[in-house]
Amino acid sequence: MIARIKSRLTPESIRAALMGPVYPAVIAVLVAVGGASGLEFYFNLLHTALILVALWFSKSIRPILISLVTYVMQVSVKNGPFYPNNSDFYYTGWRLPTVIVLGVLIIAGIAVFILKNKIYAKISFKSTPMLLSMLIFSTTLMTNGLFSGEWQSADIIFGFANAFVYTFVFILVYHGFSDEESTEEIAKYFAYISALIALVISFELLVHILTADNVFAPGGSIIKESMALGWGIWNLVGVSLSVLIPVIFYGIEKGRYPWLYFAAATVAWMAAVITMSRNALIFSTLAYASSVIIFAFVGKNKRAFRIIALSGAVLVAAVAVIFFDKIYTVLGDYFSRGMSDNGRFELWSTAWDNFISRPIFGVGFYGFEISDKILTPFGPLTKQAHNTVLQLLSATGITGLLAYGYYRFTSLRPVFRRPTLMKTMLAMSIAVFLGGSLLDNFVFNIYPTFYYSIALAIIHRAGSEEK
Repeated sequence: MIARIKSRLTPESIRAALMGPVYPAVIAVLVAVGGASGLEFYFNLLHTALILVALWFSKSIRPILISLVTYVMQVSVKNGPFYPNNSDFYYTGWRLPTVIVLGVLIIAGIAVFILKNKIYAKISFKSTPMLLSMLIFSTTLMTNGLFSGEWQSADIIFGFANAFVYTFVFILVYHGFSDEESTEEIAKYFAYISALIALVISFELLVHILTADNVFAPGGSIIKESMALGWGIWNLVGVSLSVLIPVIFYGIEKGRYPWLYFAAATVAWMAAVITMSRNALIFSTLAYASSVIIFAFVGKNKRAFRIIALSGAVLVAAVAVIFFDKIYTVLGDYFSRGMSDNGRFELWSTAWDNFISRPIFGVGFYGFEISDKILTPFGPLTKQAHNTVLQLLSATGITGLLAYGYYRFTSLRPVFRRPTLMKTMLAMSIAVFLGGSLLDNFVFNIYPTFYYSIALAIIHRAGSEEK
């Protein structure tokens, strides 16, 4: 029997399994169960082992995509080093050395993948889209606050982390696919793993609501501050769900089971609303409604989506009228906050003052000072302007904003050059991310940018394929 198993476990059979639909589903289960149970450290050992196997055997970056997005989503509320528990679980005992070893192994695995597949040889200004604009933008990120009195060494570390995501991750994904894979096939796969990611986050959120003690106020309203998972607070969880919706809708057109994709998109929208993030409420609803309207006029399911659009509008209106009192109670935080700026006007004013004082290179990411009544002092992630343009002006000055403008122009050019349904839905995901970042810090939150970079790489691969 052992000989029979060995004969079946050939490199070709392993690659076939890694490229199939079961492998990302297994990863999704490991992340969801580990994160929800608080046993993520042990589930992560298997997750990391599978990543290393994929990096060694696969000739495509495809099996790694789901791990790029979900690896941090394993962190449970119980053991999370951030809000709300601020646990030291990962920093004590044998766990810290284990985390370091796992990190080194993953870095080594990525290096091996790059060398084996000769990705380094594919990088050039001719064959790598946006390379010049990415390098210019990355340089301004790393020189944030240069020559300002507020500059500190942490600024270059934080700037480098952002530059790494915007440049290295994009290049790794763009050149990481094999030549045999078509972009349409890749986009279809991306829609599939987006549906899995939506179910992972929704499952973790549901378990948290059912098991946590402080989710509901005495009157029955959801407490916004309680809607935090181990890897992110309400707004980060909300945007992580919102960006998935347009890509999942693309799976309705290309996937084998369109109604399952529609169900996953609906679950993602409902979960985004339940996070109590006003940002997520706005942009997830826009993404969902826009996707339904687009598919009512484009694709093979136009008639079904016209029925969904009309009946859905009637159903939502009926539910809103019949159950208004209960909705008002459960989602009371939305109604009580309304359109209040929640301190953003003061943040924006501070960012503008920073720019005026240091207009060329800004005051740096760590130079942003604001009243503790508005923000908690958790590094530059919370001490930010909650607006991409103003944050760039404050941290990097006019050089950073101009570099970002050039980068943004080159990043979105393929979307408008030859519009297709694939590029449109991927671009809508990016639009949700960028639109939400005009009211929050997502563009500079490091980890949400992984999903954005994958979507952007697929768009540019489609553009290159068209050429």
